[in-house]
Amino acid sequence: MEDFYTYKFSLWKIRIIKRFFPTVKGNLSSRQEVEDLCQKKGKIRLLVWGSTLENERVNFNKSVEVYRLEDGFIRSIGLGIRLSIPISLVADPIGIYYDATKPSYLEEILLARKFDNVILERAQRVIELLRRYKITKYNISTDKKWRPPRTDKKIIVVPGQVESDASIKFGSPYIKTNLELLKSVREHNPNAYIVYKPHPDVVGGYRKGSYKPGELLKFCDEICVNSSSYDIISYADEVHVLTSLFGFEALIAGKPVTCYGHPFYAGYGLTTDIYPHPRRNIKLSLQELVAGALLLYPMYVSLIDGNRISAEEAIFELVNLKKNLPFKLKLWGLLQNLFDPFLKIRKF
Repeated sequence: MEDFYTYKFSLWKIRIIKRFFPTVKGNLSSRQEVEDLCQKKGKIRLLVWGSTLENERVNFNKSVEVYRLEDGFIRSIGLGIRLSIPISLVADPIGIYYDATKPSYLEEILLARKFDNVILERAQRVIELLRRYKITKYNISTDKKWRPPRTDKKIIVVPGQVESDASIKFGSPYIKTNLELLKSVREHNPNAYIVYKPHPDVVGGYRKGSYKPGELLKFCDEICVNSSSYDIISYADEVHVLTSLFGFEALIAGKPVTCYGHPFYAGYGLTTDIYPHPRRNIKLSLQELVAGALLLYPMYVSLIDGNRISAEEAIFELVNLKKNLPFKLKLWGLLQNLFDPFLKIRKF
């Protein structure tokens, strides 16, 4: 039972997964292959990306120990869709963090609330590091700074999402599009200055999604495309989200967050929840949330030498990489640019 198998992974994903799970034995391409291997071995451990099984409506019997994988919340220098190598990964044996319709290992960690002083001190240190170095999930650098309006109105930032994303399908029972989200934010805040920040994957043409400025501007005052997450968060009075990780980053930055869906960080007293979650009924401190989401839930592997590292070491590594990329990662960046036209599904 020490070995892992992957299920319907691309060659690229297999290469990435082996950095975190060196004992991966093979990639199984069908349900029948999984069942045949179970008959041969008795039990197997299967690595599945995200909601693959739910999307295919596949259920395996108890002889298959399923781990659902996803990128961690501190990921890389650059977008995952551009094949940037991740520094973190989550492997969930219960569910997956963005699927609010069922429990996940992260939810179990948070609801159990078993955090000692050592882990909470580490969490506070991580919060301070993230604030100081402005580390986010993708850490996309930009020279363009957002200039906040000269207004006495409350400034609300609303991040857009990829509308086909599983986090909306499984984490937002009532609102399914960015336009619906903006409409709801405007209804709740008729006198606010609302700034909409579209998802970089959609604006970049890598993922399908509705990005029609004319329609969006009916319910917001401004669309901000190129500034970094931390830049625009710093000027926000509030952040309103569907299920976006942007809300978690805003909490870390000390901003009030309102949720219109059920992201993993909602339901614990740290956010204003338009639609309360039925399973989450305890209050957590920000340190407890960070301890669960960044220290206990993910695993981290160095982009430099491939060794397991801590969350703190991952942050420092990303800080240094932002300043001075080593040659092999610079080369990978050049290859990204070369293949960029093939990754895009649409240009705006």
